[in-house]
Amino acid sequence: MINVINYHLTPNCNYRCVYCFGKFKKGVPTFEQACKIVDSVNDYFKKNHIVDGRINLAGGEPLSCTYLDDLIDYICECGIKVSVITNGSLLTEEKIKSWAGKVEMIGLSVDSLKPETNRMIGRCCNEKTISIEQLAQLAQAIHRADILLKINIVVSKLNMQEDFTELYKQLKPDRFKFLQMERVKKINDKAQKYAIDKQEYSDFCNRHKECKIVSESSDMMENSYPMIDPKGRVLLNDRGKYKRYGNCIKKKFNQIIKRIPLDQGKFDKRYENKKAC
Repeated sequence: MINVINYHLTPNCNYRCVYCFGKFKKGVPTFEQACKIVDSVNDYFKKNHIVDGRINLAGGEPLSCTYLDDLIDYICECGIKVSVITNGSLLTEEKIKSWAGKVEMIGLSVDSLKPETNRMIGRCCNEKTISIEQLAQLAQAIHRADILLKINIVVSKLNMQEDFTELYKQLKPDRFKFLQMERVKKINDKAQKYAIDKQEYSDFCNRHKECKIVSESSDMMENSYPMIDPKGRVLLNDRGKYKRYGNCIKKKFNQIIKRIPLDQGKFDKRYENKKAC
């Protein structure tokens, strides 16, 4: 069974990360369509007696969606847990405070501590990058709101020599996740030159033994990350390519999920800790 659904709410983002695997064709669903997607997931949770179900809102950049707060309220009203993955550039302390008691976890995508590297990655808007000081302020606000904090770091040739130990100590995240850069055909093909091999990824993780890291290699992501794209299509990364299995605006998610070749063992391992997302 799947108790965590990754819903990529919008294709829009103010960053242009070269290896982003959440790139989708333009077109943001209406609030009504987004609610239908939530309803379809809620139906799946109820029919399968899943009481700890969670919808993980990602993008693009979810904070660029004008009805994000309304959708969070709607998900909470359905009795479903909600988490948000963001690059942090549009996140404010006021917004974090307003999410207290609603959002279970906020994931901040970091990737580099160097402004020049972030610009090479595309983690910038008009050449402006988020600073360590800004990240620290957001982390403090998240802790004050009693929301779980996760830090996501995608490891590639662009940042594989960096050390994030001090960032871990400073931000005190509940989850500190390293993801090996994943190439998905027709999504981030241009990033192939930045891919690292298993040994390079292992070396990077080993250098951070002082931190309590969560490691997700490319192999671990394969067939274990079911997602819903902005148009409501249910996707799975199967052998380096997204395969579509149906649209949950038109069909019940409960019916679609039966067709997905999910690797349940990998999925369970990725989410074995309830704080995972």
